[in-house]
Amino acid sequence: MTFGQSSKQADFSLIVASCFHGDTIKIILNGYELITNETANSDFATGRTEIEIYQDKAGLWLQTGLQKIKRDRLLITNQVTLDFFVNDVKTTKTVDLRKGKILVIDNCYVKSDSGESLKTLTIQQFKKSVTFE
Repeated sequence: MTFGQSSKQADFSLIVASCFHGDTIKIILNGYELITNETANSDFATGRTEIEIYQDKAGLWLQTGLQKIKRDRLLITNQVTLDFFVNDVKTTKTVDLRKGKILVIDNCYVKSDSGESLKTLTIQQFKKSVTFE
């Protein structure tokens, strides 16, 4: 399955992907609350949830499962600030969209410098559509 709007068609695309298991999430982009109290469950087969946000010429699109909501476009520059809450724990990331407009967000265990495994929110950036197999 291929996801993410082509970077020529979209200002940005954000995909909530791996390692979410009944987590409550909230997403704020440049101070605009986009998703609130949505339950995220990563699909074992595809490695992604049913939550995707993207902005194209027609507007800002929020998709959660079968529900797709259109909002007015946001003013997006090359750099955006993303506040992502997982079960009320906030992670703030500043993202340079010149490195890739398709953002894939994971919440997987990562080994810390001390060797301890900690659940960590990470963002991968891509310039071309992403395929989840």
